[in-house]
Amino acid sequence: MMSLAFLLRASLALALYVITAEAAPVSKTEAVSYLEQYGYISSEGTNKSSSLTTREAFIKAISEFQEFSGLPITGELDRNTAEAMSLPRCGVKDKLSATERSRSKRYVLQGSRWRVKDLTYRVLKYPRNIHKSTADAEIAKAFKVWADQTGLTFTRKSTGRVHIEIRFDGGRGASDGPGKILARAYFPQHGGDVTFDDAEWWTVSGNQGTNLLQVAAHEFGHSLGLEHSKVNAALMAPFYRYKSPFRLHTDDIRGIQALYGRRRF
Repeated sequence: MMSLAFLLRASLALALYVITAEAAPVSKTEAVSYLEQYGYISSEGTNKSSSLTTREAFIKAISEFQEFSGLPITGELDRNTAEAMSLPRCGVKDKLSATERSRSKRYVLQGSRWRVKDLTYRVLKYPRNIHKSTADAEIAKAFKVWADQTGLTFTRKSTGRVHIEIRFDGGRGASDGPGKILARAYFPQHGGDVTFDDAEWWTVSGNQGTNLLQVAAHEFGHSLGLEHSKVNAALMAPFYRYKSPFRLHTDDIRGIQALYGRRRF
């Protein structure tokens, strides 16, 4: 059976919505790919939307993206929507399918959280433009963001098996160039590993380049079991926005404490 994504692409020439280059920075073809990539259009077949026409499915997917992103819900690929799709962001899907929630990778886990509270990590490959010791310090700070709100501990190891593996990779298939997907992470049931795009210019202070601490803290939220938040001000919102001062939103704190409880001082 043809997938919904295939039908959408095949129908682009007959689309009822005409988007001009002046009106939007992404084309409808790019929008369909984006919506599929981040879970708004199923690539597993038409079972979820078999009763919908292609046009109706596109409107539904656009509307869901607008609602998730805090935009006016128009069902159209308008300027605001296209600009949101052009923002640098995390590569984790906003909407996960039932199949993606059920797969497992390495460890025996309980749902979308770790069963242990003393977690280990290892940096397998470091960023090209930041000294190793500086990267280690920023990564430790990013884990501390979550440790301060829970009973979790995080220990860096230089060898051996760990819970979370981290790498900065700009090799073939790992990078889409600067300013697009900044990093990707697995949820605990998939192993918790994180890959940063080393095509980005990672920084440790100010809003120039891409701030390592803030992106790392977001990705580690996924490694611990948090999905993307609809709250734009939350760290776990999917889009990168430099925050100064940097701190967790109430939504982030409630989410992580729902998984691991509060830190006992």
